Amino acid sequence: SSILFQHLLGVKYGYAISGVTFKHTNIHKSIKSSKNFGLYYTYLHSLLNTMPYFGIQIGLASTQVGYVHVTEISNNEFKEEPQVYDALEFPMLSVFRADVDRIRLMLGIGGYLSYIYDTELPDGIIPSTTKRGSFGIMGQAGIAIKLHPVELHLEAGYKYGLTPFLDHKFYSDSQWIYSNPTQLIFSAGLNFVIGNKYHKKK
Repeated sequence: SSILFQHLLGVKYGYAISGVTFKHTNIHKSIKSSKNFGLYYTYLHSLLNTMPYFGIQIGLASTQVGYVHVTEISNNEFKEEPQVYDALEFPMLSVFRADVDRIRLMLGIGGYLSYIYDTELPDGIIPSTTKRGSFGIMGQAGIAIKLHPVELHLEAGYKYGLTPFLDHKFYSDSQWIYSNPTQLIFSAGLNFVIGNKYHKKK
């Protein structure tokens, strides 16, 4: 790596597979969505002006979360009810990087805040048993193709919610049911070098 400092502003589009990890025998499936867009700022920096392997990334994204509730209504006959919600997310990541000519390898680890603001349920109403605000941990890995002053980023990421998706007593008053949201997302983004300049190690 030779780049010490660099500012990037970009947009990202992704295809996501979202679900909820229920701690009981409830039958459920994941949902798939292409409605995942975001605006991101990345600051690449060095340690002590000598080790150019670090960075930070923050963003504001719109995504879809939820799951498919499956109910057995008779032998080998099931009813599927998608529970799809629109959410705003604020990711915050520490980035580790390695630049090799026009390619940058990237690994990001951090957390995110999320807020559900709409739903695709038939009545259009978000149930009171659904937790609107949440937070969790996330990680991502990918490569950047540098076409100065534009970079193409290809990434894969995974999110795990640390707050419940549903109220603990949603299924039972006598037993708490834990439900943690998850999301696997594959994304592509265009990032622009702010100022068209970067500082290299001498």
